[in-house]
Amino acid sequence: MTLLSILMLLLAIHCAKEDNTSIHTLAYDTAFPHLYFPAWPGSYWIYHTHDTLKALNFKLFTYNQADYTSMPDYDTVVAIRMKVKNIFNLPDTFAILKNNEISKPYGAPSRQKTFTPLFSTQKGIFYIGNAWQGHATVGECQTLDTTLAVNHHHFSRVLVCIWYDNLTAQMLGKDQAIYRREFWADGVGLIRRDEKPVPSGPVDFLTTLSLVDWHINNPVHKTSKSTCLIRF
Repeated sequence: MTLLSILMLLLAIHCAKEDNTSIHTLAYDTAFPHLYFPAWPGSYWIYHTHDTLKALNFKLFTYNQADYTSMPDYDTVVAIRMKVKNIFNLPDTFAILKNNEISKPYGAPSRQKTFTPLFSTQKGIFYIGNAWQGHATVGECQTLDTTLAVNHHHFSRVLVCIWYDNLTAQMLGKDQAIYRREFWADGVGLIRRDEKPVPSGPVDFLTTLSLVDWHINNPVHKTSKSTCLIRF
């Protein structure tokens, strides 16, 4: 073998090692749990209906982040796989949580964005869905910092978020258009959900979910380090 052949072989081996290293160092953004929904894997929330919300594991999730009228724009994020049966995305059993946003349910319209915010820490409207025959779902943070007792537990720093139909609100007023009211506690998550039919007339809210027990498996609280190990 000539000297030139040996040099070319060594160069090829070196390039292969560099390429292999670049593959193994590929990194993705991680959507760590939100303070108002600290869904660290291993956490759970048990409600008075005997339904249990669970944070299962971190998961690589690829999705189209573009609007349905735009060219596809795919992104991959490390998010949290949740067991949400009877709590979110009916009738689905599982969903992906990205900070304060949940993935759309199976069979949702293609025009619907992949993720929908569950709440906001800013007062005002945080979500307007795609309009259909004049109707659009609106999510609004109504109260930023209140206290609430749920099943003998007292919570502070509670968000109150409402969901309503925009067309009904225009015709009959917002109070008649609200179909859901949710309470989110700092460091805990969803502590209560109230619902009523729309238009409601004199009908009062009915509590359909109230928190009985919960466990937040926050690794930061278990170690002096500010980082945690994530396995896929």
